[in-house]
Amino acid sequence: MEKIKVSIFGATGYTGIELYRRLKVREDIDIVALPSKRSPGKKYIETAGSLVGAEETLTEWNVEETIRKSDVVFTALPHGETFEIARWTKILGKKMIDIGSDYRLDAEQYQKWYGLEHQIPEAIQEAVYCIPELHRKKITKDTWLIANPGCYPTSIQLPLAPLIEAGIIETTDIIADSKSGVSGAGRGLKQITLYGEQNENVNAYGAGNHRHKPEMERHLGELKGVAIKILFTPHLMPMTRGIHSTIYCTSKDKVTEEQIRDLLKEKYKNEKFIKIMEKGNYPHTKWVLGSNYCQIGVVYDQDTNKIILFSAIDNLVKGASGQAIQNMNILLGIKEDKGIENLPVFP
Repeated sequence: MEKIKVSIFGATGYTGIELYRRLKVREDIDIVALPSKRSPGKKYIETAGSLVGAEETLTEWNVEETIRKSDVVFTALPHGETFEIARWTKILGKKMIDIGSDYRLDAEQYQKWYGLEHQIPEAIQEAVYCIPELHRKKITKDTWLIANPGCYPTSIQLPLAPLIEAGIIETTDIIADSKSGVSGAGRGLKQITLYGEQNENVNAYGAGNHRHKPEMERHLGELKGVAIKILFTPHLMPMTRGIHSTIYCTSKDKVTEEQIRDLLKEKYKNEKFIKIMEKGNYPHTKWVLGSNYCQIGVVYDQDTNKIILFSAIDNLVKGASGQAIQNMNILLGIKEDKGIENLPVFP
């Protein structure tokens, strides 16, 4: 079987390293380029000492040349850095999966929330935003660009989507409270992620203006053609990996906890990576560590008529690279869980 030729732009970040680690061991994948602006010619293993066995060298940042020799291009880059890559991917008839944020919002929202004019708004229209369990049917043989969802939006949309589709909750007063490990802030040096700053510390950030808010509202709204409003507050936790989200929503009618749980189970009954917790059990970030799984729990508070949803994912796997591989597998007609089959790491 001819191998799939893959390149990774942004291979030295946490997301890129997780992506490399999983693709490297696949017999059907040939990693042909790891482009670098800062360190071309440097041994890849020098950028991440845990990559024992990595033999590749970081390559020159030549976009056209890289894409010409690739079948699939992954981009794990800051916003605004993928436009040239997307242009050449389209011109050369290749496939691109953007793990960043350049194709998740429409052009107007992108400029508002990212403070940057989108250079190729037509690509947004052609991109398929895909959490596989919710959007995989949108991927066709003609799809050339996939917008991989954000980590927080993945953890929040997966529990909420079945309830929105069923029409059982009010959609304009949703509250989402999320907590993330520091790897979600990336590998760059930041004061808040220094050990002395974050150890034994919990802090909110981006309250009311986080860029993932419009992403969630846009794509949840498209599920049923309704307006979605989410009050979203993320927090940084003193752990390396993981996202835990607690979501509060108002039921339109009196329901039971079992009815809600049954609704979630029915929606995800054929989904390998979604695990609905039984009554009295709640998701733990430790229970999904290093895996592509998402755990979902539910409580119904009768006194307030509030449905409380809980979810846990690994932000670097289901929240980023694992989901990107899942999307690539769908795009290429490969077994969907290939390369991401592993169970969580414990302890």
